[in-house]
Amino acid sequence: MYYALFGEVIAIFEDRIALLLESGIAFLIYISDSKKFQLDEKIRLYILDIFKDDLMKLYGFKDLKELEIFKELIEINGIGPKTGMQILRNIDVNTLILLINQGEVQKLRKISGIGIKADRIVCELKNKFVGKEIIIPHYEEVFDILLKLGYKSVKIREVLSSFQDLSNTSEIVLEAIKKLKDE
Repeated sequence: MYYALFGEVIAIFEDRIALLLESGIAFLIYISDSKKFQLDEKIRLYILDIFKDDLMKLYGFKDLKELEIFKELIEINGIGPKTGMQILRNIDVNTLILLINQGEVQKLRKISGIGIKADRIVCELKNKFVGKEIIIPHYEEVFDILLKLGYKSVKIREVLSSFQDLSNTSEIVLEAIKKLKDE
């Protein structure tokens, strides 16, 4: 069982990447969003390995929160790894948690391949993630903007974790910049 892998991205496909470790071994790892990766980028991925029919597949996540919700999703009857990744490909983790906790079944049903499974997801996971660090509807968008402005990802996460109710992206960005300048 793997926990995390650190290496260099040597190939990017639609739903997976090839990660070359320093040992010279390259792993093919399924991911939720290929746009989060760049060729020759050195990264750490948290790994979930799933064995099925004598075949092992590795699923990689840049943060533990995404891995945690993926594990919760695939424990639901009728939701396998492929469907779990499909969900994470269409909705960022923070928005997904918000939708689940608010019982927003209709928005989840719109994801290709989910349909009525959305009811089961909301029913089984509702309130399971209450109090999880960041529940900002536009978290990923804000994070990317601040990263492009040159702020360090660790500092961005720290600052964004203090927000709870801001729903306007520009408001969040402005407030985050103020806080980041103070540090």
